[in-house]
Amino acid sequence: MVDILIADDHQIVRVGYQRLFELSGEHRVVAQASDGQQAVALYKTMAPDLLVIDVMMPGPSIVNNLQRIINHDRHAWILVVSMHDNLSLVERCFKAGALGYITKSSEATVLLDGLAQVSKGKRFVSPDIAERMALNQLNNQERSVLSLLTQREFDVFLRLAKGQAIADIADEVHLSSKTISNYASKIKKQLSVSTTAELVHLALQENLLDHQNAYE
Repeated sequence: MVDILIADDHQIVRVGYQRLFELSGEHRVVAQASDGQQAVALYKTMAPDLLVIDVMMPGPSIVNNLQRIINHDRHAWILVVSMHDNLSLVERCFKAGALGYITKSSEATVLLDGLAQVSKGKRFVSPDIAERMALNQLNNQERSVLSLLTQREFDVFLRLAKGQAIADIADEVHLSSKTISNYASKIKKQLSVSTTAELVHLALQENLLDHQNAYE
């Protein structure tokens, strides 16, 4: 039996995962977290066999959360689930210590396959991500312009593109509004954009937002 910690800021998603995992008869959900900080704290106290964690949650970035968990347990089994199939984001998660990455558009069987592989210490990506990786290599495409950004800059970029205000971002990542404003200016300069609208457009091009969320 594999003990699992689920981290997602939507309760309905957590409940759905729990039912799916436990119906398999091979997994047991021992705890649930609604944000990144809670996920890290519960991982340290509950010591689950495997963590299933969403990319975009309140609080520190996914990479920050992954790094804190890996620093605590370098052999951690971590499966990332996300709405986004951006390869730059996938790469950042793997570099931070994740073993698997699955998009939320995947079939339930893919998620269970991911659990099985990650719980053996093996890497796993959902078929749509694997296809994008293969096409990227086949076409010898250049790396995304977003690869120019540091992890902190990438996190701020995502939050700005999702429409978060400077003050709200500062509060969530525990930095001053002035620091976040400086990050925003530097990001725009590095990406050769001048407005937040252009940041949103770039995030859409990079499959980091869907059109509905971008204009809510």
